[in-house]
Amino acid sequence: ALTGLVYSASGLNILRLVIGVAGSAFVTCQYWTSSMFTVEVAGAANAIVAGWGNLGGGVTQIVMGSILFPLFKIMFGGSYGRSNAGFQDDDENGQDGNDIDDDQDRASDLAWRTVCIIPAIMCFLMSIVLIKYSDDV
Repeated sequence: ALTGLVYSASGLNILRLVIGVAGSAFVTCQYWTSSMFTVEVAGAANAIVAGWGNLGGGVTQIVMGSILFPLFKIMFGGSYGRSNAGFQDDDENGQDGNDIDDDQDRASDLAWRTVCIIPAIMCFLMSIVLIKYSDDV
């Protein structure tokens, strides 16, 4: 969720550190799965848990990029599929005189920053469900 708040290299480095620490949850997940199943099936259980985790990450990227980003871009006043294809129409002051393209850029910027909040909300909601309904958290 904090990805949309990054505006500097130091902010990006701090965010990557936090993501790395959060990624270490994989190790605790594997330990938890190993302790929940017998030795005979612990390997298969760990493999299934790891596979579902990777699948979830991939599906999240696909949904964010191909469904949520275009939807949020339209919600913020942009149009999907339209761009100036790298051409500039500068006025005599060297400024891009096309306000429509500026609006498109602004909509794209807001969309990609806002779309990162959706997986964070889903993760937060799932953690509440896990804490409420699991007897071993």
